[in-house]
Amino acid sequence: MWKKVIKRLRPIHFYFISLLLQLVIFVIHRFYPFQLNDDPWFELFAKKLILQDGGPIIWSPDGDLITHSPLQIGKYYNWRPIGYSLFLSLIFFIKTNDYFLVRTIYQMLVYSFIPVMFYRVCKNYFSGNENSELKSKISVMIFIFNPLFLVGHLQSLDTWLKTLFVIIAFLLIFENGNRNIVYLIIVFTGIFLIAPIGFISIMLFLFFAKILKMISLKKFFIITITMTTIIFFYGLRNYYTFGRFDLSNSSFGYNLWLGNNERTLDFLKRHFGDGATIEDKILPHFKDRFKFLSNYSEYEKNDFFTKNALDFILKNPLVTIELIFWKAIGFWSPLRIRESHYTESPIKTIIAFIYQAPLVLNFFISFVLFVIRKEWRYNKPKLLIFSFAIFWFLPYLIFFTLSRYRTPIEFLLIILLVENAYKFYEKVKHFLAFSKNSV
Repeated sequence: MWKKVIKRLRPIHFYFISLLLQLVIFVIHRFYPFQLNDDPWFELFAKKLILQDGGPIIWSPDGDLITHSPLQIGKYYNWRPIGYSLFLSLIFFIKTNDYFLVRTIYQMLVYSFIPVMFYRVCKNYFSGNENSELKSKISVMIFIFNPLFLVGHLQSLDTWLKTLFVIIAFLLIFENGNRNIVYLIIVFTGIFLIAPIGFISIMLFLFFAKILKMISLKKFFIITITMTTIIFFYGLRNYYTFGRFDLSNSSFGYNLWLGNNERTLDFLKRHFGDGATIEDKILPHFKDRFKFLSNYSEYEKNDFFTKNALDFILKNPLVTIELIFWKAIGFWSPLRIRESHYTESPIKTIIAFIYQAPLVLNFFISFVLFVIRKEWRYNKPKLLIFSFAIFWFLPYLIFFTLSRYRTPIEFLLIILLVENAYKFYEKVKHFLAFSKNSV
């Protein structure tokens, strides 16, 4: 019965199923509000872009964002990547008293395309396999019922917009068509604006794909030169706007320091690598020593934190290696250990664990078998999945990790889970059929 229902589904059905489920969650939240994991920076900056000509965000005890830490107090023009704020800025062309409603509907309509694009990825990966349509559709349904995806449209976080761009990028690379260079450049530019660290991951993967001859030298050269030019002009934009030729954001040094200072290792051990509360737990220890930072500009802070982080890394190589280990745990672990964090509750922790644990466990089992069986010699699609996931993961080890940093590549984990689950199902079915015939 369930097979017949799934087989009748079409890509457009996934869009509306996703839209409907998100709408249900929205209605539930309207009548029974629950705590959301929001980052107010993005929407606040988007609002300033449209309504206040891009003025600075003031971080202070009575500013736009409230803080009492001298490490954070100040005016910020270029603290976070601008991509998601540009995406949100469109809602402020609408005059309304309920921007939460407008933002939610807007994100629902856009994020519902994610399962559709994921379906295309699955179709490409499972093509030529037995029951490829069924496997693809089961994969998409598992994706749609991700608890984090179902509440994503309610949140002011860049996670799902980033996921959409990452899935499209993977699809274009997987298809490797001659006409998709322009699309790749557009998507790569979007990823760079949303998450520069994710862009680094994608370019490392693209270089690896070139070594394996998955893409041509011509395509790699064109993309690299074009993206270098785009990033150069982005740096010029920062220079003329902020007086600094910066290819990233002024929070680079701050995030690097949070992941590499004398207090980080103890924090990561106590929180099993989960960096969600790293600011809350670490900043108070430095408020007296670094109180002079409240008078620094955002780029003076960036230089200060960068220098301190690099000094720590160079002087403590063994601690740095241990930090990398715990950051890796934090990236891959389905557990969330966040003491007194406002977004956490036992029910959220349990739901997240139930959904994510099978995906992560199966990924590592699949990877071990992939290496032992030397499948990398002949199974290029699977090699593409593992290499993409690994290259996405590696740059985050420089800073600190959160479980949601893994979200943009969880679609790959779902593909592997469905593939292995279907193989296991077939073996059980054949075993039962053999046992029945033997009797």
